[in-house]
Amino acid sequence: SSNPPSLTWRGGSPGIYLDEMPVNADMISGISVTDVAYIKVIRPPFLGATGGGNGAIAIYTRRGNDVQQTSGKGLSKNTITGYTSIRQFYSPDYSTFTEDYGKRDLRTTLYWNPEVRTAPGKNQVLLTFYNNDVSQSFNVVLQGMTKNGRLAHVTMVME
Repeated sequence: SSNPPSLTWRGGSPGIYLDEMPVNADMISGISVTDVAYIKVIRPPFLGATGGGNGAIAIYTRRGNDVQQTSGKGLSKNTITGYTSIRQFYSPDYSTFTEDYGKRDLRTTLYWNPEVRTAPGKNQVLLTFYNNDVSQSFNVVLQGMTKNGRLAHVTMVME
C-alpha cells in the first residue's frame, strides 16, 4: 500500500528478481498476473541477494510458447496445493518391554495429535508421550482454532 511499493520479510527486504534479473518492487507492480508463469520464494539466508541476503522472491514470466489460460465467465477457478494427507506418526508404547525397544529411539516428532479437544469450561488437557533417547528439551508447537473460529498458534521451548 506504500508508494513506491516496498517489501519486508523477517525484518529486512528480500531480493526481488524478474526472470533472474534484479528489480525493485515498483517495477513488478505493473506486471499482469496472467503474464506470470510461476513465483519461487527462497528463504533466508540467500547470499546471492543484494541487501544482506534476507531471502529472495523470483518471478518468472510466461514465454511465447506457453499456453495462456483463457478466462471464462465469472470468477476464475484455482486449485491450491500445499496440504498433505493425514499421516500417522510412530509413537511407541514403552509400558511393556519387547526386544524392539533395545534399539535407540531417534524420533524427531515425539507427539502428534490433530484431534486434541478441551472439555467445555476447562482449558487444560493432559498429554502423555514417551521421549526419545537424545532430546533434553522440546520445541512445542500448538496450533488450533478457538470456539469462535479464530486461529491460534503458540511456540515454546520446554526443558
